[in-house]
Amino acid sequence: KVYLYIVLAVSAIVASVAAIEFLQWLFGSDGFSGTPVALMLAWGGVWAFHWWIEGNEGQPTELGASVRRLYVYGLALFGMVVLVVGAAGVLRVAMNAAYEALFGASGVLAGYPGLWSKAMQESLASALVGGLVWWWHWHRVAAGDVDSTLRHVYLHLFAILGGTAMVISSLSVLLYHILQWNIGSPE
Repeated sequence: KVYLYIVLAVSAIVASVAAIEFLQWLFGSDGFSGTPVALMLAWGGVWAFHWWIEGNEGQPTELGASVRRLYVYGLALFGMVVLVVGAAGVLRVAMNAAYEALFGASGVLAGYPGLWSKAMQESLASALVGGLVWWWHWHRVAAGDVDSTLRHVYLHLFAILGGTAMVISSLSVLLYHILQWNIGSPE
């Protein structure tokens, strides 16, 4: 079981990174390279085959179910982090473009011209792939595992506490910049 879930985790992560690079090419961010396509297909196939094996074996012991939970919640965490980082990038670029449109000045973020920039394409690709990985592992695989201690640790420690810390830190940075803009020297 340990071998099976290590292979599933590694293959899912490699296929996800390759899928992000492939989507970046589809969005027009980079030149074409066959490596992401090959990695996505090969490692995606490895993941699908091992997932099929895992589904046919079942979970005969509590220890096997615990190892499965480590994989499921670990990959759900990976997907959530990639999703949040990608969504933050999308918001950053969108807010910079809105600033440019409202004030007619060059954006606050140097090197992010316009809405459909390379940064937007890369962030959107990350958000899409991370969202898919997170959705699959959280909503499809872990849906019925409501009594698991690991689920509660994931939910409270990473999702709720991590989200709260991110909101508080983002709001404090925003408040700092607003105060600096109004009181201090903005340059």
